Amino acid sequence: MRHFTNDGRLCEALRAAPMALALACSGCIAVPLPMDHARHGSRHAIPDREIAALVPGETTLTQVLLRFGEPEYIYRDDALIGYNWDKVTAELWLLGGWFSENDDIHRYKYGQAHNLDLTFDADGKLLQHNLRHTPFDEHSTY
Repeated sequence: MRHFTNDGRLCEALRAAPMALALACSGCIAVPLPMDHARHGSRHAIPDREIAALVPGETTLTQVLLRFGEPEYIYRDDALIGYNWDKVTAELWLLGGWFSENDDIHRYKYGQAHNLDLTFDADGKLLQHNLRHTPFDEHSTY
């Protein structure tokens, strides 16, 4: 039976793993996680190409409702409707006793809230659309 090694590097890494694990468990661990997903409970993002396809004076309220679905908010008898969604761009998990009295896990989410406002005239034709971005952060403990 032949044993293949990569210049002993695998064996060294395996020997170092228990020490790294012991160091990590003795204090705290910060785990930054790059993300790109919708926040739980948020609608999926409306793609930029779909927003660019909205043409003032041509796109109708019915077309928008068929394309994007039910809006999150409606004002002034359908004169203004809006869609919103949240996109998480990064998470940071802090584990260990240095951050709290008990060994809680602290989870921080960072991202952007998106709001698409659509204004229509009395005939149901799109007057204008406005996409706003607002940064958010959220903290939770487990």
